[in-house]
Amino acid sequence: MSKPARSLSRLTFNRTKDRIISFWRRVHHRPGGYTVILLLTLAAFLVAVAGGLMESYVGDWLKQESTSHWIPLIAVGLLICSAAVASLAWIVRESISTFSERTFIAGAEPSQVLIFFVSYPKGLEAGVLSEGPVKVVGAPPRQTTAPSGSAHATAEEPKVSEVLLPRSDLMEDANRLLTLNAPFSWEMLLRGIHPHRRAGTLQRIYLLGSAPVKGSSTDPGTHVSLPDCKAFLQPYIPDIPIVEWPVACDFEMMDEVQRCLRAIIESDKEKHASHDSGICIDITGGQKTSSAAAVLTSVNRGVAIQYVQTQLPKEPHRYDISFTAGPDRLIQG
Repeated sequence: MSKPARSLSRLTFNRTKDRIISFWRRVHHRPGGYTVILLLTLAAFLVAVAGGLMESYVGDWLKQESTSHWIPLIAVGLLICSAAVASLAWIVRESISTFSERTFIAGAEPSQVLIFFVSYPKGLEAGVLSEGPVKVVGAPPRQTTAPSGSAHATAEEPKVSEVLLPRSDLMEDANRLLTLNAPFSWEMLLRGIHPHRRAGTLQRIYLLGSAPVKGSSTDPGTHVSLPDCKAFLQPYIPDIPIVEWPVACDFEMMDEVQRCLRAIIESDKEKHASHDSGICIDITGGQKTSSAAAVLTSVNRGVAIQYVQTQLPKEPHRYDISFTAGPDRLIQG
């Protein structure tokens, strides 16, 4: 077998395996999932028994051997029972929630592959990243005037206007950034990577940047920031490949974001024989439309969603979401 044929065969096998794993994950985590499977199995068993009885009856009739005239009636009764059981399975399916969702701290079930939407690096001077410490600048220090007659004329803000990051430990530097007087967008990258790095499961990271804003000469998009983002993160995880996705994506177009995410996922699966269940899309960065597109991309395929809290304790949460009912039921409420 040629190498392309082996690669295609492996990809087909992995996709089939992912579908089976995704199906059983939905059954396991959906309320009433096992009940529906049991009822459908019973319905199939009744159909098989009815078919066996009719096959035996027809065979004896063709051989002109004596047969019981009750057999067709019994077979019809079994078929009616199987239809009733299948209807009951449908009723159970329709009576439970439309979405099945699991939410937990990301470290409880770490991933092998992370995909990040990259935001602008406010406070970080582009093009000057090296292997050593990096300075992140916040807002200019402000002074507030105390009331007239106060013992102190001015009082400085409690937070600092710049922070030096040694870039040796993800969480230590993330906590250093808490003292900065302005938010630093790439802090969430550090917090989002940490639980997977700590668990020892992390194998690859993909960075996805936005395309230039149409009609704007001042917004080049975050795709141009991918080299700096990679250079910023690499010292923390020197043994983990960080891939700058070469295609800039319009974060305001849901269908385009979905195409980019699917392309990343399929590319990783083809090159590294990875599985959907080991892939996680972080939606902390980007825009609301890109977050919605990421959720739609992940539903019912085992791909997880991660979001890092923007308020303390700023923990990354993982979401596994399954869609478990038809569109008409979703619209009705």
